[in-house]
Amino acid sequence: MRGVWLYLYLVIDVWSRKVVAWDVAEREEAQIAADLVSRACLRERISKGRPKPLILHADNGNAMRAATLESRLEELGVLRSFSRPRVSNDNPYSESLFRTVKYRPDYPRRPSQSIEEPCAWVAGFVGWYDDRHRHSGIMSLACTQPIKYLTITANSGAGKTIMADLLIKELLILGELERCLVVSPRSLTEQWQDELKESSSSSSSCSPAT
Repeated sequence: MRGVWLYLYLVIDVWSRKVVAWDVAEREEAQIAADLVSRACLRERISKGRPKPLILHADNGNAMRAATLESRLEELGVLRSFSRPRVSNDNPYSESLFRTVKYRPDYPRRPSQSIEEPCAWVAGFVGWYDDRHRHSGIMSLACTQPIKYLTITANSGAGKTIMADLLIKELLILGELERCLVVSPRSLTEQWQDELKESSSSSSSCSPAT
């Protein structure tokens, strides 16, 4: 396929960094983008009647601005958002993703024989990116790694740090915890840090933060 340009279409979730849909095509076309967004909504079970509408943020390319995509988004109940003109870092998540794509050691450097070859490479990349790649912006977690949110509330002096430490130890023993982030009021940060550091099992796995 020498002399043929291929276009990689990607839809990512900005919160988890997960690639929720992708496609490789020989042209840039609004219909391809519209179908891709439809597949992403179907896969992630995004319905039009959700309390808070989904927002699709994109660049100002012809396919993203086309009436075809606009009509499809209206059908899906998805709002549109665009990068600001002449602001190069207004879409940092996708920019970071595409940089990761180009700097992979096995990134294709030679023309492929058919479109199936780049499709197979992208499928492998997405599997690695979603399941194994660690993202610094989300506590060095993988996109599909499960996250548990636990809230401990009690009156002052009730021993919340002790409760948190016991809970962390239990999750470590059960093998359900690799790393954690403790969020505390700013005025109590040093207290939490000192008390958690006293426990070797907790200090090696968790970092208190304001």
